[in-house]
Amino acid sequence: MLKKTLKLFVVLVLTLTTVSCSTTGEKDPKASPTPEPTKPPTLEEVLSQYTEEDLDSSEYELDKYTIPYWEGNIVYNESVLPLENEDGSIDDIPLLYKAEKIIAVHDATLRNTYVENVDYELVDGKLRIKKDGDIKTVKYSWMYPANGTIGSDVFGRTGGGYIRFGEGDTFHKHHIVVTYVHIDGWKENVPQAQGDKLPKTLSKLENKEPLNIVFFGDSITVGANSSKLIGARPGVPRFSDMMVDALKDKYGYDDITFKNTAVGGQNTAWGADTVYTNVIKHNPDLLVLAFGMNDAGTPPQTYKQQIQQIIDSVLADNPDCEIILVATMLPNEEVQGFYGNQYKFADELKSMTKEGIALCDMTEFHSALLKYKRYYDMTGNNVNHPNDFLARAYTQVLLQTMSK
Repeated sequence: MLKKTLKLFVVLVLTLTTVSCSTTGEKDPKASPTPEPTKPPTLEEVLSQYTEEDLDSSEYELDKYTIPYWEGNIVYNESVLPLENEDGSIDDIPLLYKAEKIIAVHDATLRNTYVENVDYELVDGKLRIKKDGDIKTVKYSWMYPANGTIGSDVFGRTGGGYIRFGEGDTFHKHHIVVTYVHIDGWKENVPQAQGDKLPKTLSKLENKEPLNIVFFGDSITVGANSSKLIGARPGVPRFSDMMVDALKDKYGYDDITFKNTAVGGQNTAWGADTVYTNVIKHNPDLLVLAFGMNDAGTPPQTYKQQIQQIIDSVLADNPDCEIILVATMLPNEEVQGFYGNQYKFADELKSMTKEGIALCDMTEFHSALLKYKRYYDMTGNNVNHPNDFLARAYTQVLLQTMSK
């Protein structure tokens, strides 16, 4: 029921996008008439297509968590941080879309559910936290403390002072998540489908043949701050695991194996030095190669050369291996010492694509999300790791990259 419903409204959204993106200018007299814009669904029409079970967001469910953020009319468990201003007030919190109706608000563990008009309310598409409700807000002084230990609980803040940092559940335990209906559609670029560049991989999937995947990268690929890895509810897996589970579900067989050999804190130079141990000896059919966050100071051309060295080494041993290059999410610009050349690497990777090598551009997609959401709403450590919401985006964009 859920997937059929989503398909209906994806068609509506995509039709709107196609019409709105048409070029302007003189009409070709031989051309077909321009189709009339499709009327967006009403809130009632959206809700009528869903059962109560479809709308439930009280547990991690793979099919709901892998619905692309650019499709459909419902977002499940979108994370936000209820951060106070310096004077103790709290602004209405923006969501990825303008919400028409909030279905549920939970704490990040999904154990506690808040009550509309008691704990929160919907105001002009945004979430408003009510002062006398049960939602615990985060003090400005916690996010921007007067002092702290650099690298332990704070980093320097761009422009002066300190900013909170923390691994484990430091941020997870302060997030709340919102499930809501929206009518407006995705306004940014849809991640590119590049299945045509991965013919061997798709052939194996379509024919239900054994497929071996290796994920190789830094702490983001390790799954740092994913709730399952830190032992917190709701136990959302890292993006590599979600991706493999989604492929098994989509293609209807279980003979898809994987190894995640990523190591936190590492960069492309280390990747090139350790490619045999971490990739080649595992003989992958598909390599998901995801470095960049820790290459802040690496010149783009050097970054490209080191990625190419990894590719050349893998293909020299296994010419049938196909590769997805992952352009990294961005670090927090508010934190000193981490933002560098990361945003430049996507262009270098794009220039390397061809048959057998595709690009998953998380740099572009994270940049698009940041137009509508604040960095601390989507981070696991407030510096350079995704939380569950952003890890889901990695899975979604990777799956889109592998589609036709």
